[in-house]
Amino acid sequence: MLRVGKNFPVFAFVLLLVAGLALPFAPSYAKDLPTPYFGVSYSGGANGSGFIFEVTKLQYQSSDMQILYSFCSLAYCADGGNPLGSVVQMPDGSLVGTTTTGGNNQIGTLFHLTLSASGAWNETVLMDFCMSWGDCAHYGYPMGTLSLIGPTTVLGTVSGGPHGHGLLYTFDLSANAMVTYGTW
Repeated sequence: MLRVGKNFPVFAFVLLLVAGLALPFAPSYAKDLPTPYFGVSYSGGANGSGFIFEVTKLQYQSSDMQILYSFCSLAYCADGGNPLGSVVQMPDGSLVGTTTTGGNNQIGTLFHLTLSASGAWNETVLMDFCMSWGDCAHYGYPMGTLSLIGPTTVLGTVSGGPHGHGLLYTFDLSANAMVTYGTW
């Protein structure tokens, strides 16, 4: 199974939003990409603030794509909005990623998508990012792609931090805890 966010060959996957429809386009070599493939769209979806999708068949003009979750489904986008980067598939099949807006502080979230027994995907906010060092240790806008570095741990970055240029962090889902490592 493909774990997006690890060291895999670079693959261009562009979503064009035309008349409310997400149309996937990929280079011809993408037909050999393992499926399912999970990704994000920064905008679009049911609420216009992005979505998580799954591609189960990748072929020119006949790809099967399903929207798993549309962001800003809660009041004031408390569930996050505008995902950026990609999602990481955890060993249990769940997905973890970041949004650049929304959450309790409107700065973005670290989110977790799990598949229920009924087949519906459920989103949980693991962490709300913030903009004040005094308010939280994980402040700044989440940027880039998460990396899976352990069975329940992801590595990520934010712009901001105590020096204003960035912060490196890990988040352990089993402990529900974040650790910051470096700032620049």
